[in-house]
Amino acid sequence: MMQHIILCGGSGTRLWPLSNQQTPKQLLTLFDGYSLLQLAFRRNRFACDKVMAIVNEQQAAIVKEQLEQAGASAPVCLAEPVGRNTAAAIALAAFVADPDTILLITPADHLIGTPDRYATAIETAGILAAGNYIVTIGLVPTYPETGFGYISYSGHDVLRFVEKPDRVVAEAMLAAGGFLWNSGIFCCKARVLLQELQQHAPAVYEAAAVAAAEWKSTGALRRETMEAIPRTVSIMPCWKKAAS
Repeated sequence: MMQHIILCGGSGTRLWPLSNQQTPKQLLTLFDGYSLLQLAFRRNRFACDKVMAIVNEQQAAIVKEQLEQAGASAPVCLAEPVGRNTAAAIALAAFVADPDTILLITPADHLIGTPDRYATAIETAGILAAGNYIVTIGLVPTYPETGFGYISYSGHDVLRFVEKPDRVVAEAMLAAGGFLWNSGIFCCKARVLLQELQQHAPAVYEAAAVAAAEWKSTGALRRETMEAIPRTVSIMPCWKKAAS
């Protein structure tokens, strides 16, 4: 079994005025009484026996409550006083987890209409992660979306990531082939992730180690500790395999 790490960032601007800073879109119960956060937990519980949410401290209480309502047993919320983006959140989760735990890292705000295909992809990712690969799941693009990142791939190998391109670049990538939408879903052992992070993003690794130690000691994070983690980092060299 894996540990589910749910990335719960959000400023509440996408569905305003329904959403706000306290209840961003992933916390709105718009889907048969469930929120996107709860759907994320429910679709992955077949593969995961534990769940941790990396969350804005303003939303920690409601995230924990919603996870419990969805059936989570003893969910853990790691509350960030200030967001430092995905690399920092993933690093914190990896430092807190047991080194050989396989982490399934997903956003909180996906709506997935093909649950069987999704489950198969997650099962495949878990197998690869057990073999010390870092896996990212891509989606076959159907149009030149400029709001998504892209994965350049060959077979199951990741070649590079392309951050949200303009329309001309997106159209060229689709015409060329060999690109997937980046789903933001990752799967790997905690220690493997940390080894790659230490090599390719040492500043993030070192600052996140301090923050994680603080959280494990006190159960909380200080703003200055989080602000010491670099906000932006290129993590492209870390990812070894892609499953489509």
